[in-house]
Amino acid sequence: MLPNIINNKDIIELPLSKSYIIRLAIAAFFSNDIDILESIAQQRNLSDDIKAILRCIYSCIIGNIAFCGESATVLRLFTLVYSFFLENNVASFIIEGTLQSRLIKELHELLLQVNIKNTVKKVTLNNIDIIKNVNLGCSSYKYSNCLKQKLPTDNFNKLNYLHNLYHDYVYELNSNKHNNKEVTQIDLYSSIKSGDYIIDASKTSQFLSGLLMSLPLCRGNSKLEVINLHSKGYVELTLDIIKKFGIRLKKDNLISDGISKDIYYIPGNQKYTKKINDTDILEKDWSAAANLLVLGAIHGNIKLRGLSLKSLQPDKIIYDFFKNININMNYCNNILTINKSHINGFIFDASNNPDLIPPLVVLALYAESESYIYGIDRLIKKECDRKTAIIEEFQKLGAKIICEENKNRFVVFPSILKSNYVSSHQDHRMAMALAIAAVNIKDGIEIDNIKCVNKSYPNFFDIFKQ
Repeated sequence: MLPNIINNKDIIELPLSKSYIIRLAIAAFFSNDIDILESIAQQRNLSDDIKAILRCIYSCIIGNIAFCGESATVLRLFTLVYSFFLENNVASFIIEGTLQSRLIKELHELLLQVNIKNTVKKVTLNNIDIIKNVNLGCSSYKYSNCLKQKLPTDNFNKLNYLHNLYHDYVYELNSNKHNNKEVTQIDLYSSIKSGDYIIDASKTSQFLSGLLMSLPLCRGNSKLEVINLHSKGYVELTLDIIKKFGIRLKKDNLISDGISKDIYYIPGNQKYTKKINDTDILEKDWSAAANLLVLGAIHGNIKLRGLSLKSLQPDKIIYDFFKNININMNYCNNILTINKSHINGFIFDASNNPDLIPPLVVLALYAESESYIYGIDRLIKKECDRKTAIIEEFQKLGAKIICEENKNRFVVFPSILKSNYVSSHQDHRMAMALAIAAVNIKDGIEIDNIKCVNKSYPNFFDIFKQ
């Protein structure tokens, strides 16, 4: 049973932002900035998604299989990145869990669109050579042919933390290889090429971010015409990071037949160069913090360290929204304190911030009147179908939530919650939202598979007294 008592005397140390760090790590890799990569890799309590990007970068350097785990962001960005280094080689990506059913067909088609020939197949872990002989690929420092001129030897030998992350992961897979676990293998056979492309970004903006990071390195110029863009903030985050590493492009916005289109003109033959001198560049995660902001508003006395109010992370909007609805907060000396507050019913459009929906549902349950949360169609293609999971699991706790499909919104009513057994659906954001909903429930609740929080916030449950 998850206790409903929290450790609110201590200042909470938040995890690194996975959306920011994944993009920063790729830019650092392109610029041969080993110091940034190693600085990330040696941080405590790294999320699974950040470990995944570091493993993939290391695999690219040594020419071995890239293990994405269940990180959609890493897969959609780094397949484009890795292809850039292909000459006559084959690059292989292994993906696991629910990621195997999340826009894989769309990824296959996008890769073909930009000249990256690829195949997708099911394999079992115990048929992958590097896993069968873990020491062969992981402990020997070797270059892939395509990177010999990209990374100086003295820099390569500094990759101790990346080496250990990769080795430890493959060793763990090796120890479990006899369970015939089925995974998906994506093989890349050719490199990305410059060109004029039309991208439909209605389902995810991550493909677009991958192209914006990779196309500047191609020989020719490129033009991207983007339609149906959601999650614009994540694209702006990508643009901000590559700009800091010397990449330049031009953006226009056109309206044709009532449809808004973003046009990106991307010069080729550019190089990423180290531009960041700030030592405090490893941003904390506003998406993870959203749960704790809600926890503070409904329970009180939550102190968070290290959040940047200048951050371009899209989910930083939760702070601005809380200010607008008069949540009792104070930011001083790099510490954000959130106190128990009077919560009025609210309206929030989460079309560009779907990860905020689970914690905002909890906030709405403790409001004085009904609340309206829009953009719920963005919840389906996540680690689970969050739209269905939110209704199912919160109703078990006594919540009254109506899903109005035709209006693309949840209507959430103030509810008195009760103790019960609920499922995380192996989804980190579901697990955290259910946990914070329980803090005012007598006897707490029981949640299954809480280790799924490792994807974004490994030490989340440390905030509860054991």
